[in-house]
Amino acid sequence: AIASFSKAILYNPFDHLLYSNRSACWANVGNHIQALDDAQICVLLNPGFAKGYGRKGLAEFYLGRWTDAKNSYEAGLVLDPGSASLEQALQALKKRPHRPTHMILFAPRFLDLEQLFEQLEDPEGLTDEFVQQRETLLNLQLEYLTQTLHLDYASLMSFTELRDVFDQATFACGQLLSFAPAAVSRLKVAPWLLQ
Repeated sequence: AIASFSKAILYNPFDHLLYSNRSACWANVGNHIQALDDAQICVLLNPGFAKGYGRKGLAEFYLGRWTDAKNSYEAGLVLDPGSASLEQALQALKKRPHRPTHMILFAPRFLDLEQLFEQLEDPEGLTDEFVQQRETLLNLQLEYLTQTLHLDYASLMSFTELRDVFDQATFACGQLLSFAPAAVSRLKVAPWLLQ
């Protein structure tokens, strides 16, 4: 189905329904980043399409971006106040586990991230040997950094400190994947990092 919708999008790239349907397909196979991308295009093409906000909210929910999901569901309910699926999604969101965002601000000093970022400034030092020698610490550091990448967009825009941590996380992940991909792929956190 994804291939069929992708082909149809090539012929009609401005049809919001195609993006909405492909977003649902991506979500069904667990690729929530792609689902979010398509849902965002859907609501950009047709801001009055309530179901598009439901697709967007679902992807954000599964990516752990709960504030963004809440905003998306509520935007959909403004357009379609009687939508049972949007109401149910909003209720499910309220039952989700709470993740304390403020911990993201304090973890860097305990994980020696400054030293990691200094090393990442020198791509020639990012070798397989570097990764292997620091495997345990890198697993902890990268687990923290990949969790940072799941912050809500709304939270990121509200706090400068969170934006800085997010920027550092994307830089670190990108550098390691670019310069030591083989060694990084063997780390315990590799699946999270790649996602």
